[in-house]
Amino acid sequence: MAPKAKGKPAPKGKAAKRGSSGGLEIFKTQSTWWTIFTVVVIALLVVFRQEALDFFASVRYGVGLGSIFIVVYALTIIILVIRRSLGTFIKHWNIWLGSVAFVFAVWGILGFIQDGSGNFRQTLGGHFGFYLIGGPTPFDTAKTFIGIVIILAFVILGFLLVAPRITLKVFSKIYALIKGTPKKPVTQQPQPRTTQPVKPRWNARYSAKPLSALNPSPARC
Repeated sequence: MAPKAKGKPAPKGKAAKRGSSGGLEIFKTQSTWWTIFTVVVIALLVVFRQEALDFFASVRYGVGLGSIFIVVYALTIIILVIRRSLGTFIKHWNIWLGSVAFVFAVWGILGFIQDGSGNFRQTLGGHFGFYLIGGPTPFDTAKTFIGIVIILAFVILGFLLVAPRITLKVFSKIYALIKGTPKKPVTQQPQPRTTQPVKPRWNARYSAKPLSALNPSPARC
């Protein structure tokens, strides 16, 4: 009988691979964890339904439509955490702070709008938007003016943070228009100097003598 062919020996130093359990591999995917998180949140909302409704009602009265801004910022932070891109807060800090200033300006505008539907306690901006602009009353001109100034301050701050160079150029042009163009000083051209003729000075001792004495005639031979 022919000798059997020997197989290649397994390389030394390397352990043989073991089969992994298929039941545990499913927990290594992000979609599985997101599904679990969603199910847990829904279950908590169903169990504590009345407490959740009271909580959302207090949030609606407190921040009004500003709750939309809070949800947007919260989702943005969650997405950045998942992508591991939190460094963008440091790299583009001026844009983030500028966006917050613009949000406060819009929130202040909502604080001026009175709510007649009863969904919000005072204004569309809730208590926060109402007191952000100083809590103006509808017929108080001074407090209304202060609220408008606060909103303009947030808008200017937002532009200064997002685009500081362009904003400073715009303000310098506005200041130049308000101040007006300075009048150029009238420069007087120098007039040519006229020289007066110099009168000859005569000696005092010769001034009284006649010309014949000054120029004596030659002696006759």
